[in-house]
Amino acid sequence: MNSILLSVILIGSFLFYHSSEKVQFSCRPTWLNKWSKYKKTLRSISILLFILSGFVLAQTQGIGAGIFALTIYIMAAFSVTILLVPYGLLRWYQLAAIFVLCLSLELLVF
Repeated sequence: MNSILLSVILIGSFLFYHSSEKVQFSCRPTWLNKWSKYKKTLRSISILLFILSGFVLAQTQGIGAGIFALTIYIMAAFSVTILLVPYGLLRWYQLAAIFVLCLSLELLVF
C-alpha cells in the first residue's frame, strides 16, 4: 500500500515538474512533449493525484498523521524529481524495478 502511494505521489511530482515554464528541458519523452502544451491539465492531474493520496493516507493513518505523512512524501518526491531528472538519472524502467522490488518486499514482510 505504501509503495503504491509513494509511486502515485512520485508520478504526480514528475508531472508537476514537467509543467514548469522556468525549467529548460533538454530531452523529454515524446508523450510529455505533447502534454506539456497543456500545463493546467498536467498540474490539475498532479494535484488530483496528491489529493487522492492524501485521502488514502488520512483514512489509513488518521487525519493528523496522514496530512503530516503526505507533506513529507510530497517533499521527498519533489526533492528526488528535482535532483535526478535534470541529470537523466530518473528513468521509467528504474522506477518500475524499484516499485516491483518495494511492492514484493512489502507484500512478503507485512
